[in-house]
Amino acid sequence: MPFRRQPASGRRRQSAIASLALLAALFASACREGPPTSPNTRHALSGRVRLVGHLVGADGKFAGTRFVDEADGVPVELAYGPSVVARTTTVDGIYRFTGLEPGAYRTRTQVIGAIADETPNITIAGSDVMAGHVLTLNSLGDLLPIPNPRVDSVRVWFDIPSDQFVDIRIRDLGGNTTRVLLSQVIRAGLKVALWSGIDATGARAKSSLYWVTFESGSDRRAHLLLQ
Repeated sequence: MPFRRQPASGRRRQSAIASLALLAALFASACREGPPTSPNTRHALSGRVRLVGHLVGADGKFAGTRFVDEADGVPVELAYGPSVVARTTTVDGIYRFTGLEPGAYRTRTQVIGAIADETPNITIAGSDVMAGHVLTLNSLGDLLPIPNPRVDSVRVWFDIPSDQFVDIRIRDLGGNTTRVLLSQVIRAGLKVALWSGIDATGARAKSSLYWVTFESGSDRRAHLLLQ
């Protein structure tokens, strides 16, 4: 029997039937496997922290500025609107928050008073974000640690305009008190507090970085101690 070509309309009909059969098979397979999962909408926000200390010679003269960009243990908060939603600490100067939904966040860190910094709003949309603003903690206020870097001990000079209660302490980078140097009423004038490098337990402090902080009423000062 001679070959008879199928009409075009018949071929189109068969193609449509095959397509419907394929869709039905795919639908059945999806039903067996369960509903499709939603895309991952949670992301990470990372950033850097910088500490700034002033170098002071044994003669009390300013000897430059040191930037510390790889500090461990600096506390950082994550804020969403008026609320703090997470906290972490730095590792090699980097903080990281994970599992974040899309939105506008801010990160911030603080030693004491105005020795603090905060990013502008950082918007997370569809990917992980590295903050462009480096959180920076600058030494600030009328405190003069001599020498800095310290060797075994350091003298912390300060000036107060009147008799007042003064609290001076050594803190680690997490803000925890390592040693209280002064916590009493002090007469006006130029004064000095000595730290021998010993912590509150009587052991030698092991870290190479500390803050020395000053509080008196609303007066807040802090300087980075180096080693």
